[in-house]
Formats: sequence, structure tokens, C-alpha cells
Amino acid sequence: MAKKTTLIAIAIVTIVFLGIIVFYNTDYFLTGTLCTTGHWCPIASSVNDVFLCPGGTYGSTAQLTDPSCSGQCSPGCICPAGSTKACAKPCTAGFYCVKGTGSTETQPIVCPKGYYCPEGSATPTACPAGVFCDVGTSAVPPAQTGGSGSTTTTS
Repeated sequence: MAKKTTLIAIAIVTIVFLGIIVFYNTDYFLTGTLCTTGHWCPIASSVNDVFLCPGGTYGSTAQLTDPSCSGQCSPGCICPAGSTKACAKPCTAGFYCVKGTGSTETQPIVCPKGYYCPEGSATPTACPAGVFCDVGTSAVPPAQTGGSGSTTTTS
């Protein structure tokens, strides 16, 4: 056993002497940069960069190695680049947000006419009968009776 230990020690000293030792463990990539939550780091890159998780995704753990990070943002939520939670922030009132909202391709969608979308909406909700909801309505408007007996309300 002593002979094997000596050979390992000689190899380590030789590598250090030649200046080619590279430390690597599960916390650091070759640059020594910690790949933290909200980021991903390519493994086999000649330049070991750290990238934010793209908009529409989130990185809930450290040491992610793929741009898909931990997954897509939850429906009803917006995940800007670098998000660390599946729901970084609720979808804005007057809009609805599908899964993966926050990327350049997937932005909050304005609530259509005839529907309302409170904060955190994943889909639009139909307005009740007798109530008018214009584009971008964020809450069920109170009914207002006009002179002709019709009900109209806008946000």
C-alpha cells in the first residue's frame, strides 16, 4: 500500500510542478465559478461561461448544465431571465400567461373582449351574462344599468 501511495504523491507533485493541475469538484466548473440558482453553465465549453436561465424558464437549483434549466414557468406566471422559482411573479392583471411566459416568444396575452383576467390568470374567464368586458378587463365590473335597460361596463 505504501508503494501505491508514493506513486500517487509523485504524480500529484509532477502535475503541480508542470503547472497543469486543474481543480474540479461538483460545486465549481473549471473557471472556479459557482453556477448558482437562476443560472446554467455548459460543461464541455472551451469558455466556461455562466448564463442566466432564459426568460420563460427558472433555475431552482445550482449546477444546472442546460439552458432549459429546471423547466418552464408555471401558467399564470411570468419568469424573467434568471428566475429561481416556477412562478417568479404573477401574471399582470388584464392579461393571462400560458406556461413558459417570460421568453421573447411567449409574452403575457391581453385579455380578450368578453372576458376578464385578474392578476395571476392562466386563462381568461368569461364575463357573466349582462356585463360587458372590454379588451384588457382585469376584474368583473359592477353592472351598470343604462336608460334603455342594457348593462354596459368597461375596465
